[in-house]
Amino acid sequence: MDPEERDESQATEPAGIEIRVIGGGAPQGWVQVEPEEEVVRLENKVTPQVKRTLEDVGPAGPEPERRRRGKKMSNRHLTLAMAGGVGVLILLSVVVAMQNRNDGAPGEAAPYEGVAVERDGEISGLGQLSANTQHYLGKAREKLRRYLAATEVADALPVIRDQGRWVEVLKQRWEPLRMQDAEVDRLQLAFAEAGDRAWFSLNGEDDEGRKVNLIFVPKGDEVELDWAASFGVGDVPFGELDRIEPSSEVVMRVVVEADHYYTSSIDDDRYRCFKLTPQFDEDWVWGYAEIGSPVAAQLETVLREDSMILEDRKDVSLILRLRKTPETGRRQLIIEDVVAENWVQWDGER
Repeated sequence: MDPEERDESQATEPAGIEIRVIGGGAPQGWVQVEPEEEVVRLENKVTPQVKRTLEDVGPAGPEPERRRRGKKMSNRHLTLAMAGGVGVLILLSVVVAMQNRNDGAPGEAAPYEGVAVERDGEISGLGQLSANTQHYLGKAREKLRRYLAATEVADALPVIRDQGRWVEVLKQRWEPLRMQDAEVDRLQLAFAEAGDRAWFSLNGEDDEGRKVNLIFVPKGDEVELDWAASFGVGDVPFGELDRIEPSSEVVMRVVVEADHYYTSSIDDDRYRCFKLTPQFDEDWVWGYAEIGSPVAAQLETVLREDSMILEDRKDVSLILRLRKTPETGRRQLIIEDVVAENWVQWDGER
């Protein structure tokens, strides 16, 4: 390569260096200072770099804003991490406290803590029931297994609530309930209350795939299976309801919803119509409440038809007193009274 075509940066050397040039001459940017036989002393013509002192540069400027902001973000992350740690400690404390409530071995129901009792031992208030959920749930499963093992009425009676009232009906209508033992622990728990009274139900299916809604009423530190409420038992089987004698009355557990079926003898100028069905069944009859009567007003309140804010309720379980009259036709009955706004009947409700 011709020395004149070299990049200047490749020819740059510290000032005062001595090199031997073959053939004489000096590279571009260099001058010959003093020749000494075959040794040539060269000096760089490029302006040397000037050293600067701290006084010339001045004090250091402030740290860039980006780096300071990064530090703030680190502090924020640290604060969030500490808050999260405190939350975890609080959660662990609650879990430990709940576990400590159980004096038995792990997995056992919490011990009975004492419940204020009223009405011959029946507890009052949903709060008292929910405070002892595990205790009563264990008792209910125990009673249900005894009921499932029953092969005749005498075996089932000890676990049934208000058995004196229903013993004769039990002898006529009781049927064994078939359910695998493992299914008992899979039934879904639900609470209910009416005024200061509370109870709970275990819901699922039997071995034939039929829905079951088994209702248990606590009494002292025990529970009783409400057979009538669990299976929708009334004074007569629902299928015979349309065949009762004229002017006779019956008390029935039915599911109620508003309807609109009228005839010439039962018209909408005088009556409100309601569809009455049994639990988990497609059978039905129509019930009629006279407009302006106390029972019509009570039904409107229960179904929220008198509310401009709340949505109307459907499929409400009630205990009704029904009467057949000469003016009622097939599948028609007059609603005389609302005995209870649920299917659990208490002393004095008739």
